[in-house]
Amino acid sequence: IDMLLMYQDGDGDGYGNESSSMESCEQLDGYVDIAGDCNDEDANIYPDAEEIFYDGIDQDCSGNNDFDQDGDLPF
Repeated sequence: IDMLLMYQDGDGDGYGNESSSMESCEQLDGYVDIAGDCNDEDANIYPDAEEIFYDGIDQDCSGNNDFDQDGDLPF
């Protein structure tokens, strides 16, 4: 039986917390197989979420500058 690496999904958005994982041979409640959630306490913040610029929140977990919608700043 292949083991699955599962990530805890505390906010239920379908993306898990990379720092809270476990291996299992079956899907577990509260765990998902996709990591990358940069805020596992807010279901509106996850990779691929729509970014709302200029609000100071990184909704899509990209790590990019929230105040540079057109991408012209060097940081």
